[in-house]
Amino acid sequence: PLDAALDLVAGNAQHLLNGNGAAIAIPEVDELVCRGSAGRAPALGVHFRAETGLTGEALRSGRVVTCHNTLADPRVDSEVWRKVGIRSAISVPIALLGGATGVLEVFALESNAFTSAHGILLEELSQLVGRVIATSQTPSEAREHSTQPDEPR
Repeated sequence: PLDAALDLVAGNAQHLLNGNGAAIAIPEVDELVCRGSAGRAPALGVHFRAETGLTGEALRSGRVVTCHNTLADPRVDSEVWRKVGIRSAISVPIALLGGATGVLEVFALESNAFTSAHGILLEELSQLVGRVIATSQTPSEAREHSTQPDEPR
């Protein structure tokens, strides 16, 4: 049920931002796993590292990260992006229990596809994703997926 809900949100994100694909990745053990996908995006179940590229920057900064040109941005592996045909991307962390617990990303085939207005919309969608994840997990599972320590009780 969680993957189906995340697929639906990814599809809506792709549509609302006029992208060509979207993905939602959440942590499992030491890496992120794609749990929602639409269009030209990583397939469900694909594992990737959380500390590098746009994904890593979004998780570290806690803010929207935009790549206007994947062929010229030093934060990304331009060869990988060239092979899949993606020229711009926007990524936002998904917050759960006060910490970043994953990312929502939208991809486009053309450069400069995303604006600050897209970032605002993506932040709103990421809050929805956080609520979807929170309602699908037990409290202990949600704490395990958060990258921030729990508040003292």
